[in-house]
Amino acid sequence: MWEAELIQLIWQFIQGEKPSTVYFQGQSVDEINASWQELSKTRSLDKVLEDFNAVRKQTEKRVRTIPEKELSDPDRCSWLDGRAMWKWIATDSFEHEEEHLIQILEWRKRKEII
Repeated sequence: MWEAELIQLIWQFIQGEKPSTVYFQGQSVDEINASWQELSKTRSLDKVLEDFNAVRKQTEKRVRTIPEKELSDPDRCSWLDGRAMWKWIATDSFEHEEEHLIQILEWRKRKEII
């Protein structure tokens, strides 16, 4: 879900628009996660994985359209708060996965998913 929000954030970055994603709506990460967990708790694993893969493809597609100079410029948009866009992208994609890797592996082991 975070990466799906990231896709919208990247689009707004490319367009030079003020972001309207969940990042800027005043809720805490824990509140957002709890809300998304409630919405998603009945979804099948197959659907979750299908959505994950589709979102990742969109992330990669959008990132490829941004010149490296813009990805690295922390001043490109005022809402970046001094962080380069590449860092926003890393935080909510591969770094987010790494953050939860142990939890995912433990869950897979409990579910006997290899």
